[in-house]
Amino acid sequence: MNPSIHIGEQAPVIIFRIIIGTISLFGNGIILYITLKFKKFRATYCNCLIALLAFAEFVLGIGMVIRALYSIFIYEYIKDGNENNDEEPLIYNPYACVIAGLPQIFGIIFGQIILLAMAIDRLLAVCRPTTYNKNSKKVQLIGIEFLAILFSTFFCYYALSSIKTGSIITDRPCTYVPFNKK
Repeated sequence: MNPSIHIGEQAPVIIFRIIIGTISLFGNGIILYITLKFKKFRATYCNCLIALLAFAEFVLGIGMVIRALYSIFIYEYIKDGNENNDEEPLIYNPYACVIAGLPQIFGIIFGQIILLAMAIDRLLAVCRPTTYNKNSKKVQLIGIEFLAILFSTFFCYYALSSIKTGSIITDRPCTYVPFNKK
């Protein structure tokens, strides 16, 4: 591994992102397919929450593959010796970095809201078993979906709006991990 190349753009990290992203897409896609195809799996509130969590992880898998492909694109761009070209701001533009990470932001926040709902659901099932089945699960599910989409969209918007206008990253490609300067 070349230490002058950022860790997020090194081949093992890129391969790991592609493998984990593909596994996530395949596994969670199966869960979503089964839940949508068979009505029996949508009958219980907990199964619907599991399907929503699978959706969040599916989006997160898409985000991982996008970040890996974005890293490959940056690495190939740098490897070709074009890092001092006029096109450099397009590669290191903070908007491009945030847009490449938006599926991951959306998937993480959506998944956290669903996990919180699952934890509260299981807590209520254990602590109040007599009143647990009397609650309207359809209304709760719609409310949880609304909150998850609202919070996920808010944080994606916040990520986009927090970028300083005219700022260009010139010393490194965008990534979530610490970087080594040349």
